[in-house]
Parts: sequence; structure tokens; C-alpha cells
Amino acid sequence: LLPRQAARRGRQCPPRGPIKASHGPYERLLWSLYEVGACATHRRRLVSTCPHCAASKMPLVTRFDCSGFCGRCLGWLGSPKPPTSEQSKAGSYDIWAARQIASLLAFPPSTEDCHLVESMTMLTDKQFSGVQKAFGHALGRSKATVSGWLSGQHRPSLRNALEISYVFRVPLLGLLRCDRAAIARSQVRPPPFPVKGAARAVREPRDVAADIRFLREVAEGRHPLVRTEVELTDRLSVTAATLRRNCGAEYRAARAYQRAALHEARRLAREKFEGELELKVRAAHDSLVRACRRLSRRAVLSEMERLGSKPVGRQDMLLVIEFYKRAADSGNSQTP
Repeated sequence: LLPRQAARRGRQCPPRGPIKASHGPYERLLWSLYEVGACATHRRRLVSTCPHCAASKMPLVTRFDCSGFCGRCLGWLGSPKPPTSEQSKAGSYDIWAARQIASLLAFPPSTEDCHLVESMTMLTDKQFSGVQKAFGHALGRSKATVSGWLSGQHRPSLRNALEISYVFRVPLLGLLRCDRAAIARSQVRPPPFPVKGAARAVREPRDVAADIRFLREVAEGRHPLVRTEVELTDRLSVTAATLRRNCGAEYRAARAYQRAALHEARRLAREKFEGELELKVRAAHDSLVRACRRLSRRAVLSEMERLGSKPVGRQDMLLVIEFYKRAADSGNSQTP
């Protein structure tokens, strides 16, 4: 039941109030776990895309590693326009999962203290009189899957354990440790996800004309918040393969506009970063000249840090050297 590390960087809870001014950006260990998708404190969904360039699923180490800033466009990860309450509000299962995994990290059970099979057996006996098929139906699983769990042939994943904990209202730690008191107070509620195969009978035909109109609007720039293919397919609730098959020309035009818009946003962000960096280098250079201190690249970097500039990565050293040479050649000081 060990949680899997997410291969994403920069998952954060959208800041509220003076969080940015008080202690700056941070990332909790809980937020880096794959099964956690919400902040239980603020009851909001975690954000994993940059609000400026929509970058997502970035590697752990990128070219630009500045805490709180995007590794691609160098924009502040705090959303300039926070989403609406309905869009950012987390569901009951997401909040439940975040709280249960937080308790699991705080008090992890040992291998000898884990009795998940006994807990599932007790829940089956209490709620369904030992009928495994009814237990599986409450979770949206087949009888064969439940039988494999109870016989020990298969081990439930962390996601399965969270679903069982949520459906029967039993804390995850109590479920793993076979807390008889918590199991005795268990109550059944609907599963957090729709049961597989329940919606196959009712299937409405796809409105291709509406998809074409929306794709044309995206290609015209009338939906600036739809910046990636994932956001495009999520907005239409359809797969990319279906869009390519039903409306290929409109889909290609919309994707071309999205790629051009992202490229332009990253270019503007890079130019803004270079302009601000040059101003900071010139300010540090002029400060050293006024203090009659020896000019060098290391001295300029130390002075930039003293003046409160954010750290400069190794990839930006060439820019610092170039701007430093411009400041040294522009006038009124001796070159080192």
C-alpha cells in the first residue's frame, strides 16, 4: 500500500490571502503523492499547470529552477486570475483521500499491524451478511475481484483501500489496523466513481456540429483559457482521437492556434525575464561602483543577492556575463 510518487512538479494549492508574502511558495510532501488531488485545509483542488503557459508534467529538474516560478516561462505559479469557486472546489472524496493519506503519513502502520483482509471480511459480514457479490457491487467491483482480495490472491492498491474507506465511512488507518469499533460504526454510501458499465446502455449521439463550432472559436482566439489539448478535450468531454476523426480540419486549426499562443506567451515571458535580469545586473554594477569596490562577476552576483534579487541559475550565467559587460562598457567605471 505504498503510495506512488507523482512524476509532476509544481502541484500547489492556489494561494489565499497573504500566503505569498508571509512565507513564499512551498510544496508539502502530501501534495506530491499521486492519489492526493485536493488541499483538505482550503477544500480546493490542487493545480498542476502553469497559469501563464499551461505547462504541466514537468520533470523534477528543469532548466530554470526558481522556487515558485514556472520552469518554462518563468512566470509566478500563483494564478493571477483565480478560478471560480465551482471550478476550484474539491469533491468530498478528494478531501477524504487527502485527510486519510495525511493520517497515514503521520502514523504509518507496520507490516505486522496491517490487517486489511480481516477488515474487509468484517465489513462484508456486517453490512451484507457475508455476500461477496453485494460487497463488490457497493464498490463497483466484480465478485471475482472481491474474492481475490478476501482470499489473499491479490492485494488491493492504495486507491482501492481509499475507496473502501470512503464507501463504508471507516478511516483508512482503522481499516488497515482492523479497528473493530470503527468497523462497527460503518455506514454504506455511494462509491465516489460511477460503476463501470452502468452508462453503456444510455448513449446519446455526438453533436459534431457543436464540436466544430467550438473548435472554430478556439482557432479564432475566443477561448483564451483553453490552452492545451487536455483542456480542449476536457471542455468537450471527448477524446482527441474522436475529434480528429469527426472534425479533423477544425481540430488541426485549433491546435495550431494553441501552439502558436503558447510559444508567444513563453517568448514574451522570457523577454520579460531577461529585461528584469539586465536591470538587476546594472543596479548591482552601479552599487559596486558607488562603493568603490572591485568589479567581478562574483561580486556582481553577491551584490544582486544583497539587493534582494532572486537566485540566478547556472543556465543564466551567460546572460549575467553579457549584461555585466554592457554595464562595464557603458561608461563611468573601470573594467576589472
